[in-house]
Amino acid sequence: MVKVAPNQIEFTLGKALEYNGILIYGQDYGMVQLRAEKVLNQFFPEKIDNFRYFDYQFEEIKEDEERLISSIKSISFIKGRKCIRIKGMTASLPKNIKAALDEVSKGEFVIMLADDLPASSSLRKYAEDNPNFISIPCYKQEAVGIKAKIQAFIRNNQISVEGNLAEILNYLETVFSADSMIMESELEKIAIAAKSQPLTLDLVEELVGNSLDSKIDELIFAIFDNRIADAIKHYDNVIDEISEVGLTRYMMNYINRIMDIKIQAEKNNLSVNDAVKNQRPPIFFKLVPVYVKYSSNFNLSQLKKFIARLNEAEYLAKSFSQIPIIYKNHILNLAKSL
Repeated sequence: MVKVAPNQIEFTLGKALEYNGILIYGQDYGMVQLRAEKVLNQFFPEKIDNFRYFDYQFEEIKEDEERLISSIKSISFIKGRKCIRIKGMTASLPKNIKAALDEVSKGEFVIMLADDLPASSSLRKYAEDNPNFISIPCYKQEAVGIKAKIQAFIRNNQISVEGNLAEILNYLETVFSADSMIMESELEKIAIAAKSQPLTLDLVEELVGNSLDSKIDELIFAIFDNRIADAIKHYDNVIDEISEVGLTRYMMNYINRIMDIKIQAEKNNLSVNDAVKNQRPPIFFKLVPVYVKYSSNFNLSQLKKFIARLNEAEYLAKSFSQIPIIYKNHILNLAKSL
């Protein structure tokens, strides 16, 4: 399909699932990420089905197309279309990855993310010339800030704010995806609560935060720091609230984001600190030092090994679901892969 005109982008995004895949690219990588999240939320309107979702960095699969083909052709435990997201695509589309993408059918949907691509890009040409794919550019001048919408909502509803408004805005921008329906419902919840008390960061975290996320974060930090006793404690705290496969996919997304920070820093000649601050959706300010620390501590080779070990963990979770100690021991030993 030919490149979508700017005034048709939102309409086309709403029909993205009618195709086999979508390429989202542009100078405004924050908007690229937000639009990818919007499409992902269309695919999984309630919550992500971890048996039907695969998330990769291009660096992981560019020389290992079998992993991509396996995701495309594997038989799902649960009926339904599968979604495969590939971040960090490059202007040049390798022949092996093109061959894998040619295998995509109506039973799969591929979301590809890339920085700005020249008209000569073989990846861009593939998406624009393929009738089963759509190509969405992201221009700096047409980016719409979620933060501006939140500010307007607070102002229009005359909500009293106590404390640092910037911190509240940054937190909400982190939590909300590009799905306006989700954002609007959460803002309405905030407006109701703010009728009886001033809006504070603690109140916002209580209303829209996810305590499970914090628990998993603590587990990941303990593994990264090789604090085994703490890792055992945090693992026991989360495993009753999430499946083994769900935990594995959460950790994969975390590692992928660190990989994305390192790749963006290298591509754009940025410090790790600036690359973290440029992430979209933005990283919650309390976690910025953590992302800076781990993005600085580990190189891409180490992170790829970690991802490989997580893929092994997912296999163990699916194959030995009746013997959970096998999965637990594997997760607790992940630090050995770093």
